[in-house]
Amino acid sequence: MMPLCWSVLLLCLSTNAEDIAVYRWEGESVTLKCSSEGCPVSVDESIGMYLNRQDWKGVEEVLYYHRRNGKITLQERFNSRIVTTGSLMNHTITISNLTMEDAGCYHCVYVNRNAVRFKCNGYTLVVRDDILVYGRVGGSITFKCSCEGCPGSVEEYTGLSLYRQVFQEKEEVLYYHRQTGNISPQKQFINRIETTGSLMNHTITISSLTMEDLGFYRCVYVKENDHRVHCKGYILIVRENPSVPPNQSPSLVLVIIATYAISSLVTVIFILMIQRTKQWIGSRRTTTRRASNNNVYEVMTRNALRPPAAPEQSPPSLIDFA
Repeated sequence: MMPLCWSVLLLCLSTNAEDIAVYRWEGESVTLKCSSEGCPVSVDESIGMYLNRQDWKGVEEVLYYHRRNGKITLQERFNSRIVTTGSLMNHTITISNLTMEDAGCYHCVYVNRNAVRFKCNGYTLVVRDDILVYGRVGGSITFKCSCEGCPGSVEEYTGLSLYRQVFQEKEEVLYYHRQTGNISPQKQFINRIETTGSLMNHTITISSLTMEDLGFYRCVYVKENDHRVHCKGYILIVRENPSVPPNQSPSLVLVIIATYAISSLVTVIFILMIQRTKQWIGSRRTTTRRASNNNVYEVMTRNALRPPAAPEQSPPSLIDFA
């Protein structure tokens, strides 16, 4: 099954691509703003405003703001977790102590006197409980499976599984059997896994990472009735060629890129200058040749070495006219 946070994101993007995506961790708060900006309804036409939330199960009403008396009605599970401020058409809503169940598509819906609803501001809220970690090819990564934030007591669980999921494919990385203390890793993880600690405070280290190791990792505790409880989760990103070397900061990389761009520009300008210089020299040589020919002609003229003139003709006689 796809992790809930990404399922919600996929749902909202497929139905309302223009919504604003907001990412939060469990226990944090989020602030949503409902306003007349970009909304096809005026203040005078609206009599109230809904904040609705949508997920795979359907649509639920988070709150309703009644313009006439300014009263705000909250859905039960949001009681004591919501604080609102502002007017009807410029309203701010803050939801605190977020849980995974709060993830979804939120929309501000205004209602006019004819009971016509106008969907305005939209938000895609992704509540994440997974921890994002980075590893490198050939390196190692450590996960910790513990009872922190996981329901149940130590006595209830008989074992622990670490699962890895990529898209719809799910595989068991290892299984820790509480009674025997044996750990059974899958074939591709043999000789690459080291574990320490007890069942409810277990540390798992995977070494010799490859690009195939990336994915969602989840600690799943198993009860006697084979009931499984999903607890701590990690999102593992494996990098093959990091874009920024460890001993370089992003600012240094920007300086290198800028230096390369400037040097390339200077090289292009230098080449253009060479071409222009060659053209100028070529034109100067042509002008010099023409000037030299003119000088030779002038010298020959001064020395009476000029082309022979046409013979002079005597004026015609009267006989010629006869």
